[in-house]
Amino acid sequence: MRAVPRRFELTLQTEHDPGMVVRLRPAGEFDGSVVPAFDAVTTRVGELAPSAVIVDLDAVTLLDSAGIGAIMRLRSLAQDRGASFTLLAPQPFQQRLFTITGLSHVMEA
Repeated sequence: MRAVPRRFELTLQTEHDPGMVVRLRPAGEFDGSVVPAFDAVTTRVGELAPSAVIVDLDAVTLLDSAGIGAIMRLRSLAQDRGASFTLLAPQPFQQRLFTITGLSHVMEA
């Protein structure tokens, strides 16, 4: 098992396959204290006008309601712009959070 940073990091990667795909990889603790940074990146994603947005939560060690809210805002932005949205939540605690909140339909295991 690899070490995951406690502090928050966010990687934005773009791919062209065939349209623009934006992949976001947050790492560390995704809570209310880092939502403004995530929201700033969300604005940038909207400006890029991708055909698909993927959020990969593999390296997230903590996810609270503020983080979930930020993810859902990004999902709405992507869908409003006609982009597909994929949420990869591979860890059991993440899957439980999305199930408990009634949002399990937005994630891909």
